[in-house]
Amino acid sequence: MRISVILAHPDKASLNHAITSAAVEQLEMNGHSVSFHDLYAEYFGPLLVSKEIPKDAVLPEPVKNHCEEIRQADGIIVIHPNWWGQPPAILKGWIDRVIRPGIAYEFLEGDAGEGIPKGLLKAEAAIVFNTSNTLPEREQQVFGDPLETIWRNCIFGLCGVGNFHRRTFSTVVTSTAGEREEWLEEARTLIDKLFPKAERTTEPIASQDRGPMDNLQIKLLHKEAMDRLHDAELLHKNINQKTDSGYLLELLAFELLLKTVSLINVGKYCRNHNYQQLYEFLPQKIRKRILDRMKYWSEIKLTNNQLQKLLVLYKNNFSRLRYPFEAYHNMNECEYKEYGDLWTAMGASVDEAEFQYHPKELYGLCKALQEEIEKYLANKALHGNGVNTFHTTT
Repeated sequence: MRISVILAHPDKASLNHAITSAAVEQLEMNGHSVSFHDLYAEYFGPLLVSKEIPKDAVLPEPVKNHCEEIRQADGIIVIHPNWWGQPPAILKGWIDRVIRPGIAYEFLEGDAGEGIPKGLLKAEAAIVFNTSNTLPEREQQVFGDPLETIWRNCIFGLCGVGNFHRRTFSTVVTSTAGEREEWLEEARTLIDKLFPKAERTTEPIASQDRGPMDNLQIKLLHKEAMDRLHDAELLHKNINQKTDSGYLLELLAFELLLKTVSLINVGKYCRNHNYQQLYEFLPQKIRKRILDRMKYWSEIKLTNNQLQKLLVLYKNNFSRLRYPFEAYHNMNECEYKEYGDLWTAMGASVDEAEFQYHPKELYGLCKALQEEIEKYLANKALHGNGVNTFHTTT
C-alpha cells in the first residue's frame, strides 16, 4: 500500500516527530511504500493564491506533487499538535492547497457548489495523531474537541474516507518518559491494525529483462551522472575549496544515479526532484542494500528514517541553494545582519544552520548507487545483451 504521512511541527525534538518516526518505521516494517512530508522542513508554502483556486488551475510543482501523492494514497496519516483547537497554519495551508476540487472531491453535475460534494480520495483509512496540553475532559466539555469535527467531518468524511481514526496524546507538558513511550507504542499498534503487513504478489520489474531502449537510457543516465561528479571534482580542485556550485553538481549526479537505479528496478522514475519518493519506490531489499553500502562508504550509520529525512533535506537544498536569497526575502538588511549575529552568538550551531550539506552521506549514497548500476551493467555485458559502460572519469 502507498501511505502518505504528513507532519506539521517545527521542533525536531517534539513528541510529534517521535510519533512520526514510529509511524514511518512501523509502516516500512509492514512492507508499505511511505511518502513522508515534514512540512516545516520542506518550507511548504501555506498561502493559497487566487490563481490556484479554479479546479483546472496550473499548480506549482511542489503542490502538484502533493496532490498526486494524496490522490494515489491507499492510506493517510497526519501528525500535528492542537494549537488553539486548530492545526498549525502550515498544515491548514496544505489542506487549502492540496485537498482541492478534482483531487479530493468534486461537485455533481448541475451543482454550483452549494450541495454535498462527492469524495474522490481512494484511501482505505486515515489516522490523525494529535498532541495537546489540555486535559481530555476539558477539551471535550469546554471546547467541544473542534479537531475531531475538522478532520472526521469536514475533511476525510467529505472527501470519501469513512474509515477514520484519531488519537490525542495529552497532556504532553506533564507526561513522563514512560508515558510517552506508551503513546508511541499505541501509535504503532493502531498503524499495525489499520495497515498490516503487506504481501508481495508479483516479482519486481527488476527481475525482468530491460529492452534495448531502456538499456540505452540507463547507460546515458549513468554517464551523465559520472560526468557531473567529474565536473564537481574539477571545480573543487581548481579553486581549492568546496563551493555551492560543486555541491549542486554532486546533488544533480546523485539524482541521476537514483533515477538510474529506479529505472533498473522499477522500470520508470518520477520526473521531479523528490529524492525521498524515488527512494521509496525501490524494492525493500534494494533500499536496504543501498543503506548498508552508504554506511560502508561514508562510515556514518543512519537508520532508514534518518535517511528519509536526509533525502528531504537534499531535495530542499537542490531547490534553495539555486536561489539562496529567497530564504531571507522577508528581511531587510538590518534584520538580516541581526539574524547572522544572533546565530554567531549562539555558537553557529550546525543543527541551526540555514543550509546543511551532509557531504559524507551524499558521497556514500553516490558510491552505493554507482555499485548498483555497475553491477547491473556488468551482468548484462556478461550475458551478451550488448550493454557496455561508457568510459567515465571518476
